[in-house]
Amino acid sequence: MALHPVELAGEASDAKRERVAGTLQKAGLDALVISAPDSLAWLFNVRGADVPMTPFALGYAILHADGTARLFLASAKVAPEVRAALVGGGAVALAEPADLEAALGALRGKKVRVDAGTGNVFIADRLETAGATVDVGPDPCQAAKARKNAAEVEGMRRAHLRDGVALVRFF
Repeated sequence: MALHPVELAGEASDAKRERVAGTLQKAGLDALVISAPDSLAWLFNVRGADVPMTPFALGYAILHADGTARLFLASAKVAPEVRAALVGGGAVALAEPADLEAALGALRGKKVRVDAGTGNVFIADRLETAGATVDVGPDPCQAAKARKNAAEVEGMRRAHLRDGVALVRFF
C-alpha cells in the first residue's frame, strides 16, 4: 500500500474527511461505514494492490461526523510510512478487519449511514443488533469524488494523452 501524493490528489485526506463529515452532520448522521474500495482510496489518499490492475486496498472504514475515522486494513499491507502518515495527526486509527464487528457494535444509539450500493447485510445486521439506527443511502464520498479538482483534471488529461499515444502506436 502506498500514499497517493497530495500533488496528484489535489486535496489532503484530512480536508476530505472534514468535508464528508460536514455532509454527515448536515444529514443528521453520526457516522458512515465505508465499504467501497474506491471511496477508501479517495478519502484516505491511499493506493493498494489487492485487486489486479486496480489500485485498491480492500478494507472498511468508519468515518464519524467529527472527522475522525477508523480504517480497517490488514496491518501486513500497511507500510510504516503509510501508517505514520495516516495516524500521525491522531484523527485516524488503524485496526484489523477482524475488529470491524466490535466497532460496529460500539455505535449503539448512533444514526449510521450504510451505502445502498456497496454496504452489505453483515454491516446492517451488526449495527441493528447493537442498537444503532441504520440509514441506507448514498455514500457521500461518491458525490464528493465526482467533483474533480484541478490536480485531478490535469491527471486525467495526462492519462488520456498517454493512453492515446499508446493506442496510436498499437494501431
